[in-house]
Amino acid sequence: MATLCAFNQTREEQVNFLICMDEESSTTKDALTAAQSCCSNSSIDYSALKQCFAGESGQELLEEASKTFNKEFPGHATVPHTFVNGLDTIPLYDELKSRICEAGSKASICDSFNSTLLRMPSCEI
Repeated sequence: MATLCAFNQTREEQVNFLICMDEESSTTKDALTAAQSCCSNSSIDYSALKQCFAGESGQELLEEASKTFNKEFPGHATVPHTFVNGLDTIPLYDELKSRICEAGSKASICDSFNSTLLRMPSCEI
């Protein structure tokens, strides 16, 4: 829930906060301790996060996230579950790379992928 409370404060720093929380989980199992450390490296207000975590707004965010997840995945869902441009994508490197590059990413890893696509023979059906 600490992550939900942090995400509720920012859009710009969500990825960095999530990376930090993942790294902190190797040294602490307490979400609030990890969040405090991660907030110190961002503009996320730890006091507001802690209040959210312990209060009604945190529970509301958790319920909202649960409803969204259950609506999106009414059956069994894998973790991680990945989407690229709204397309359900198998969380394997080659599959993710293909989808991301096909979506038009300018990342250097896509240079070889895009040149391969240009060399592929076309066929008419």
